[in-house]
Amino acid sequence: MIDTSKLSDNLVKGIAYNLGWEDDRPIEPYLEKIAQMTPEQSLGCYSEWHLGDAGWARTFVNHIDQLRKANQ
Repeated sequence: MIDTSKLSDNLVKGIAYNLGWEDDRPIEPYLEKIAQMTPEQSLGCYSEWHLGDAGWARTFVNHIDQLRKANQ
């Protein structure tokens, strides 16, 4: 479960926009949706909104995991 209060406004809004949120609507229902996501799903939403490509997030997560494991 993601604690959305620990995320930047930019990150939260990017994910929420991709889920259909609009500035003139309450964001709370979207915060609940974000809280139920995995980090990978939420990063996918964010990257799809900002970059137009959710696949980039999967590639990034896979590569950063490899780099962390290789860093000894």
